[in-house]
Amino acid sequence: MAHFFLGLNPAVMRFEPYIPSINHIPRLRAKDVSLITCPNATVYVFPSVGGYFGGDLISGAIASGIAENEGVSLLLDIGTNVEAILGNKEWLVAIAGSAGPALEAGVADCARRAEPGAIERVTIDPATFEPSYSAIDDQPAYGFCGSGLIDLVAQLYLSGLLDSTGRFVLDKKTARWREINGRMAYVLDEGVNGQTPTYLTEKDIHNLLTTKAAMIAATTILINSVGVALEDIEHIYTAGSFGIHIDVDSATTIGLYPKLPKERFITLGNGSLAGARAILLNAERINEAEHIADTITYLELNVHPEFMDIFRSARYI
Repeated sequence: MAHFFLGLNPAVMRFEPYIPSINHIPRLRAKDVSLITCPNATVYVFPSVGGYFGGDLISGAIASGIAENEGVSLLLDIGTNVEAILGNKEWLVAIAGSAGPALEAGVADCARRAEPGAIERVTIDPATFEPSYSAIDDQPAYGFCGSGLIDLVAQLYLSGLLDSTGRFVLDKKTARWREINGRMAYVLDEGVNGQTPTYLTEKDIHNLLTTKAAMIAATTILINSVGVALEDIEHIYTAGSFGIHIDVDSATTIGLYPKLPKERFITLGNGSLAGARAILLNAERINEAEHIADTITYLELNVHPEFMDIFRSARYI
């Protein structure tokens, strides 16, 4: 995004070694980048570290305080890309790469943005296999957002309707099984007033487990690279539009999050916005952003020699 904002050619990031045209951007004037409001105001663009690791995560690092902590912490930014930072005030190691758009609207048949009516919370009775759910703003339910998808898959697994490979256990008898468009599905909501039912297919689950596997590969490689034990991580900060709403129990059930005590997880919300706000309120923190970018040891996930082996083994619940 920084490349587009600055009018730089982003094509170089499509090829190995996947590096930006520039990492540290000099201070600019608003008029230099076609901002007509306050044309002489200073514009600060957060530094980048790699092709998949932009200023948004540097900003999130400021918001989390990971570079100020004594103990080891992990910052996870969940979205189309997998981005993570591990470390403390002495050292920082980061990894990033493509994760796949499984949590985005339009990938699953019934996926939606997190907007009124999207199912965001799901539970399934393990005895009757009947679901209960809530939709955003208590509007009539239609489709599910990313947090609803994660809840649904976790609940299907815990109730025995889904095996560890992501396949339905059709021997479990329930009226919720339905063949839709030639594929078996679990129907979460029947739909009203002619609306299409809200349902989940094995293909949707496969897409989610692919994204999960990329996240697990990233955190595993990151942790192994510095020899830190998983249980030694004191805090896990979750950021990004999906990280705000994801239920920690559901995420750990399917393996999206590391299996650590729930109290260690801290939701940042929009970490990049929080970091930008911190710098607007205190311009001296620009030095902190530059220091973090210079301190980080960066690993490129998609070309790491262990990536595919870990990725394949992690595509299970």
